[in-house]
Amino acid sequence: MLTKLPIFVFIFSIFSLAAFSSGAVLNSDIIISISPSSIPPGTVGVPYSVWVVAYPYNPNYQWKLTGLPPGITYRVVDGNLNIYGTPTHAGNYWIYGKVSNGYGAANFNYPLPVRYSKAAQE
Repeated sequence: MLTKLPIFVFIFSIFSLAAFSSGAVLNSDIIISISPSSIPPGTVGVPYSVWVVAYPYNPNYQWKLTGLPPGITYRVVDGNLNIYGTPTHAGNYWIYGKVSNGYGAANFNYPLPVRYSKAAQE
């Protein structure tokens, strides 16, 4: 027997599939996206700072990061993420993160290569 489902259930199902395929985690009806899609490389001994923003804007976003290079840390200002500091060791690092606001969450990762300056190599 064929059961008729209300149209909003079908639309929500399509919306859910689109959200999961984009890498964002859907909780309720909020999709959180992260910008930028990549961050610039760092240089040992040179101050570094990059801002990461989650959409839709929410000043109450909670950010958690792991994998930061030595000398780099992060802070949250008005719901936006600032990754900053002065790298102390060269290497190929991966920053893994999660942003959430109680209604939705998104996981993300960034490669962050840290190199020695050309002057230090000479």
